[in-house]
Amino acid sequence: MPIVSMACLFNLRQNEHLLDRSYRAPFCSMLPAIALFCGVVCLFALVYFDPMLTVLFLMAMALACLCFHFTSAQRAAAPVDATQDTAE
Repeated sequence: MPIVSMACLFNLRQNEHLLDRSYRAPFCSMLPAIALFCGVVCLFALVYFDPMLTVLFLMAMALACLCFHFTSAQRAAAPVDATQDTAE
């Protein structure tokens, strides 16, 4: 999850660089890069040292994707939330 968060942060900064920022953070681009690097190192360590946990995680993700796919008709038929109308 931290890997995806940091990748999204870099993507947001690249695509929406003109957004107003209420404050300046020191080492703004350095700390997320370090966090992304550490997350990738930890992911590779997990895959290398504990392959059974990796397989278990991948199976759980595949099951979640299947559940998401098979419930798409229910999500499409569900009424729109009242909070979604106020966002615009």
